[in-house]
Amino acid sequence: MEQILEDFYTEDEIDRIWKEIQFLDSNTYGWVYANPQTNVVKNGKLLLQGARQLKFSIFGYNNLELLGKSNIYTLAKKLGNYYEYLNDKHDVYTNIYGLDYHECFVNYYYKDDGCYELHQDVSMYTLLSFFYEEPRNFTGGQCIVGDNTYEIHNGFTVVLPGWLKHGSTPIKIIDKTRKQSGRYCISNFFWSVNPKRLQGSQKRINSNVRFQ
Repeated sequence: MEQILEDFYTEDEIDRIWKEIQFLDSNTYGWVYANPQTNVVKNGKLLLQGARQLKFSIFGYNNLELLGKSNIYTLAKKLGNYYEYLNDKHDVYTNIYGLDYHECFVNYYYKDDGCYELHQDVSMYTLLSFFYEEPRNFTGGQCIVGDNTYEIHNGFTVVLPGWLKHGSTPIKIIDKTRKQSGRYCISNFFWSVNPKRLQGSQKRINSNVRFQ
């Protein structure tokens, strides 16, 4: 049901995203560590481990002009270009063309055993893309979707309905003296809903996301 989007990003776009990640990771502004307020909790356990994250959203980003210039945020909108392709693959993607709102998180897995255990999202569709510094300085970190496990590479991208369980395997850092050389996952969440309508229900969405 999930679909791998081969070459979703061009080499130039991957380079631009990576430079933006490096810039964002050069300071601590906006980054938060995994917490029960924004991440999935199951049976009292936080499913996101060994990670910190940065949120991009029309509600959570304090400079909308900069948000519109972000490669991380804006390039994900290319998903709409895959409407016919995805509809041919599975009926679950019928609504992909009508998406009019999205937000995203950049998750950085920076230490041993960093992973996201199997969980579901409240989004209609989730787009996951993976990046890391070359040469790769970790083992593990495979992407799990449903019953399938995928090896990742720079720019590896998969789309899935938000209710489909997904997660990752733990990573192991090879050279711990290297800085900022873990695994980055850009998680884009899409809805077919007007942002003005969504704003009134944002508090409910934020509370529900903890208990998926």
